[in-house]
Amino acid sequence: MLDPDIFSNSTKFIDIRKNNHVKNYELNFYGLERSLPICKSGEINIVGNTKLSFGSDVEFTKLAARKMVTLLKIDCILTAESRPIPIAYELSKQLNLKNMAVARKNIKNDSKVYLAEELKSTATSSYKQKLYLDKFNASLIKNKKILIFDDVISTGNTIEVLLNLAKKAGAKVIAISAIWIEGPWAYHKLTQTKRKYNFYYLDVFPIYASGKKFSELVKQTNKIKDQYYQTINKKTIINNFSRYWRIKSKDKILILSDIKSSELFIDSLSRLLKESGALVDIDKNLPLDFKNDFPTTIKNKIKNYSVIILAASQSWYHAPTRRRAKYEYKNKVLECYGMCPEILKNGGFFTDFKKMAALGDDVLNKIKNNGIIEISNKKGLNLKLKYSSAFVESGLYQNPGSGGNFPSGEISFGITSNDANGTLIFNISFDELGDVSQFPLTFHIQNGKIIKIEGEDKGIIKRYFKKYPTLSYIAEIGIGINPNCILNRTILEDEKKAGTIHVGFGNNSYFGGENNGPHYDGTIADATIKINGKTILSNGKFNKNILNKESKKFLKNSNLLNN
Repeated sequence: MLDPDIFSNSTKFIDIRKNNHVKNYELNFYGLERSLPICKSGEINIVGNTKLSFGSDVEFTKLAARKMVTLLKIDCILTAESRPIPIAYELSKQLNLKNMAVARKNIKNDSKVYLAEELKSTATSSYKQKLYLDKFNASLIKNKKILIFDDVISTGNTIEVLLNLAKKAGAKVIAISAIWIEGPWAYHKLTQTKRKYNFYYLDVFPIYASGKKFSELVKQTNKIKDQYYQTINKKTIINNFSRYWRIKSKDKILILSDIKSSELFIDSLSRLLKESGALVDIDKNLPLDFKNDFPTTIKNKIKNYSVIILAASQSWYHAPTRRRAKYEYKNKVLECYGMCPEILKNGGFFTDFKKMAALGDDVLNKIKNNGIIEISNKKGLNLKLKYSSAFVESGLYQNPGSGGNFPSGEISFGITSNDANGTLIFNISFDELGDVSQFPLTFHIQNGKIIKIEGEDKGIIKRYFKKYPTLSYIAEIGIGINPNCILNRTILEDEKKAGTIHVGFGNNSYFGGENNGPHYDGTIADATIKINGKTILSNGKFNKNILNKESKKFLKNSNLLNN
């Protein structure tokens, strides 16, 4: 069986939609919003990305390149003429590479053809052509560590040709990357490729089809879901459902999501719950843009279920109906927004939640329910503010009316006053932007409000903060206590990772505050935090002098205790 892991670490999965003759696709690319045309291509309709890929959208080109930057050490990028060239150039610039190599579609008069490969038909074109690597471009990659880049991978034929050209030129391929994957066609090819090379992609374009073609594409996609499900440690997860959530036979569970949630994650989670004996319904009708509450159709059905799982591409924790479901209807309400399927194989859900809860209680017992928080590090982070409440999110959702995040694990401090002053530097992730470890964000805070934002992505964040003014105010401080969480997969898992700190902005109504609207989180690594003068974390590690014997034992093998 092929290893279907090319989608497992991503929140994006193959997206097949019925052709309802919409004219535009509303793209949200790490907070950057664009409206793209939907174009007919044979039996299917696809998203047209010409105005993005050709480099005319400079803001997109720079953002896409920043998101492709990795810690891999490469000497050169190899791409194909012509759409990927601007992004490949910008990526080369950001990686401080001296050159980039381009495989051409036509022979140039001043070029001596060195290598040629036939490019078979693609998902959008049935005619055959060749890609040529002249002597100069071949010399740029000979005996070099290279990254192969394309803007969109559909059939995978272009990538296959570039791999063959690289091999003939004597290059050592380190990784393959693309901005988008489109459709199920390249799945098996890319899965085999990933066994040899690192593989990265950022987003997925939907395919629109109808009739037999739609059924055929859905069938291909369902086969991938089936294969992935066989790789999950089902026994452990089902035991955890029973042990920590008390999921019982015949429990009625409603999973709420949207069309941008990972279909692979939703499908796998649903199957696992059904194997636990639960009765599961899925409703994918949550809107993509921010709303104050759920649509009426969802509001009306929530009280008919004992467990509600919010598994959308964005958080709905702010919704009044979510609070009503938990406190009035006594539903268990869990949220796992922006998830990747890999969370069902390793990471934050595979911890001992009872011991983690004990760690949280141990820390909480050493401090008061209100007081002063001080956060700092050696790189300029420095913030001081008051908190009004504190609680432990344990992951033990066993009683009616319980709930929280999944994966879970944090000590949360509610901020309801505007007295914060200082500087925050986010160096792990931030909502909408995702990973910011290569390009940190700096917020300057005065009287609880952001007065200045610095960083490569400041323009995107400023637009959201202008659209939703309450996002300018600090709402929450959190300390992660889950040692099994894996960083840089999802925002939610980042903020639960033991030793991290996260700062929430905007909605603080669930802490007793008056700010409504959306709630955005940013996460910070390697910081020191003091609560009422007591050091809880020092450079991202717990102060063992304040922990009891059981807490130290729980963290012992995670390298999360200071010396």
